[in-house]
Amino acid sequence: MKKEELIGVWKLNECSDGQNKMFTTQTHLVVKDDILWKVHPETVYYENKPGPDVKYDFEEGNLNSHGKLSLENGYKYLVKKIGDTLYLKLGNIYGHFPKDFEDKGNIEKYQLEIEEVAKVIGILPKKVKEQEFKISGLGTLKFDSNLDWWTGNAKFQDNEITLNIYAYEENKLKPMDDIKGRLKGLEKLSFEQIAANNLLSLFNGSWNGNNPDITQGEFASRVKLEAITFETGGEVSIWLEDGGIFGGHSITISLDGENNVIDVEMMG
Repeated sequence: MKKEELIGVWKLNECSDGQNKMFTTQTHLVVKDDILWKVHPETVYYENKPGPDVKYDFEEGNLNSHGKLSLENGYKYLVKKIGDTLYLKLGNIYGHFPKDFEDKGNIEKYQLEIEEVAKVIGILPKKVKEQEFKISGLGTLKFDSNLDWWTGNAKFQDNEITLNIYAYEENKLKPMDDIKGRLKGLEKLSFEQIAANNLLSLFNGSWNGNNPDITQGEFASRVKLEAITFETGGEVSIWLEDGGIFGGHSITISLDGENNVIDVEMMG
């Protein structure tokens, strides 16, 4: 098999361990002259972090041997092409080629993609910017333009928590003054006590087994505020670690725009 036969955009038809089909989010394989990448449409790549592309070497095969594909990240494949169908056989041991296509290891089967689709799929995904800002009264936050939200650590009620703020790219700094005011109002609330008031009966009735009931004070002392998330519509989600009360499930408190409690629940 010649290298020029490998270059192109290939649609993944099947991935298996040799016997059973395997689930994967991959849809295509794109092979350029010196790099290749597997296409996972829902995956986002960020600036200053590795992308999907990887350099490769290809050793051409002949009538009696398959091509050998060596990726810079250490994975090695045997390669063969029959018509418009491409087969890649992954070595069962990392860093080693399989002996042949009947050896242990995953096998991927591809079909050459039609030209119209290949033109779109064959473009390397753009990386998303993650901008960092120092915001007075809130600290250092990062804005993710893919998720349309801010995230970072902030001081709240003398503890460090994770602060998340949903905001649209074009107006990402607009909600900051409002957020500062909201946080001052939230400082007055005891979310540990709110959780205890609403979930104590659930714990004692369904999660405490044959142990003596615990009090609201004991419940509140075990849970810990973890994160606050501000939604674009003004709602707020408060996240608490459960301290093992519900087996590691998070506790969330939902507030409206006036900081009134809408719901308290154990997640998961």
